[in-house]
Amino acid sequence: MRSWREVWRALKSPVGRRAEGDRPVAEVMSKDVAAVGADETVERAIQLMVKRKVHRLPVVDRGKVVGVLTRGDILKGFFRSLPE
Repeated sequence: MRSWREVWRALKSPVGRRAEGDRPVAEVMSKDVAAVGADETVERAIQLMVKRKVHRLPVVDRGKVVGVLTRGDILKGFFRSLPE
């Protein structure tokens, strides 16, 4: 697996065209983004993650991104809820 540093160097090296790292984010970002509302249940978020095959979801409240929910966040919450 390559490191982010190696990826960055490759993106900054033009190969007969503009360097990929100089492209606007809008050209490379995901546009069909799944998100979950801040008041949604964890169960609903898990269902959405599985359905969309993603590992993280933006969390929105009143149209603004207020955080990101990751599979790791869900696992941490699960393990905290277990009796010791």
